Amino acid sequence: PGNVRGTVGFSMEAVNNTGDNPNCSAPDYCARGFSTNIYINYGDNRHLDAHGFAVFGRVVGDGMDTVDRLYAGYGEVADLCTAPGMNRAYDKFCKGYGKLCQGINMSRLIAEGDRYLFNEKPMLSRIE
Repeated sequence: PGNVRGTVGFSMEAVNNTGDNPNCSAPDYCARGFSTNIYINYGDNRHLDAHGFAVFGRVVGDGMDTVDRLYAGYGEVADLCTAPGMNRAYDKFCKGYGKLCQGINMSRLIAEGDRYLFNEKPMLSRIE
């Protein structure tokens, strides 16, 4: 089904399309590598399919009811919200841009871990 509501995939790095990735048909950027971060599609994100962002699963049953209750007030990660129009596909999910972006700063998360999340993003939902 691709990146549609309720599907799950691994987050990946977005790199310029050099033409050497057979899984990427997008002219601008391609997904590369896998991480240990996963994402759940809250809506129709089929625009990610051409870039090579492949899904590996689906939230089943009434699981999306739980997903919909996760706190989303911080918006998209800060790395994707540098300035309006820079990442048009993500703009609708950004809560501010640049230093004013409320999203998770991935560099700080990697460097500071849970301390950063507890101190700076106290409303973030946690699975225990």
